[in-house]
Amino acid sequence: MSPDNRWVRSANVRPDGRQLQLVELAPLVDGYDRCLVTLEDGTGGRRERPIVMQSRIAPAP
Repeated sequence: MSPDNRWVRSANVRPDGRQLQLVELAPLVDGYDRCLVTLEDGTGGRRERPIVMQSRIAPAP
């Protein structure tokens, strides 16, 4: 989510059963300040479900 509250769907992920899972984001998240996770039924369209996790994105060094 951007500082002005714009959303972009950056990744669709299916759990692989491991404790940790790497997720590559595309498009790039330059200019965005938060990463939000929702559990959606589909792979596209508007966000419909509640946010289940949120974290800040640290600026690039």
